[in-house]
Amino acid sequence: HTGITLLETLIGFVLSVIVGVAIAVVMVMWPLAGAAVFPILVASQVIPKVAIAPLMVVWIGTGVTTSSLIAFVMAFFPVVVNATLGMKSVGDSSIDLLRSMRATKWQVFRFLRFPNALPYIMTGMQLAVAFAIVGAIVGEFVGSDAGLGYLLIVTQGNLRTDLLFAALVVLTALGLLLYYGVELAGKLFLRRRR
Repeated sequence: HTGITLLETLIGFVLSVIVGVAIAVVMVMWPLAGAAVFPILVASQVIPKVAIAPLMVVWIGTGVTTSSLIAFVMAFFPVVVNATLGMKSVGDSSIDLLRSMRATKWQVFRFLRFPNALPYIMTGMQLAVAFAIVGAIVGEFVGSDAGLGYLLIVTQGNLRTDLLFAALVVLTALGLLLYYGVELAGKLFLRRRR
């Protein structure tokens, strides 16, 4: 069960990082697109994921795919917000300096905006991995026949509190391991970049 939940969490997490950074790049490079997309992103976060999870089961079916998509939907928003904030937090004087050296818009992005956003992206990734594991569990609650969320539902229904607590301990340990693993990877990556 732990392996299934870990797989769903990692798929959702990786998708959230890829899609989240891509959306952030679009929002920063094309401000009009950003102004149009951001309200939609905020609206997508207001909808309770527990409410849309049954719809995803109806549309997609049960299993790893559905739980991974729910993990992705829950996890991508922190990545988008943090990456956007990091790319926009570059000082105007730094941008003016690069433009005075005839840097293109993409060179400003590559050499200034994106490197400046890396610590923000790493913070977003830490939040995203925590949300991804919650999303995987929500997906397993709604429609799955494997995983720690499924085990929680089954043990609760069978009044097996020993297994229920064991699943909670494993779930907590998995969440802590993933969170601190992403934090450590971020610190090592940023230290090498300097």
